[in-house]
Amino acid sequence: MHRKVAAALVVALALALASCGGGQKTETVSRAQLISRLEAACLAGQREARRQMREGGGEVAFAQAILANLKTISDKVANLETTGPEKALFDTYKATLPTRIEALEKIVSADRGDRQHVIETQRVVIGAAGSKGHDAFLRLGARHFCV
Repeated sequence: MHRKVAAALVVALALALASCGGGQKTETVSRAQLISRLEAACLAGQREARRQMREGGGEVAFAQAILANLKTISDKVANLETTGPEKALFDTYKATLPTRIEALEKIVSADRGDRQHVIETQRVVIGAAGSKGHDAFLRLGARHFCV
């Protein structure tokens, strides 16, 4: 049973790629600055995810690590905006974050007996939002891959 839960988490959460969310005073940046800041946020998110994994967390440790990653990225880029054709892509990318965070929070907080069902239902949500965010991320020109 634990293997099924772990396998389902890996599949579901591997689709959670990264993104951004809302926050403080808006800062408008150029495309090059946006990509640089976005990639720096991804690296910070990965460091936070590794820290979270070292702390453990039982069956949901991986979900907690991905959740920490996404929240860190959100905090780092929430106030960023850009102009031109990149604006729509970045807005699309940022809009996927709350969806993925909410889905992961449902998995992390699910009762042990209900967790498999929650994983199955949220995997679809995470996959759709993750694919959309990943596509926008790459179309922006970012090279660093966030998960």
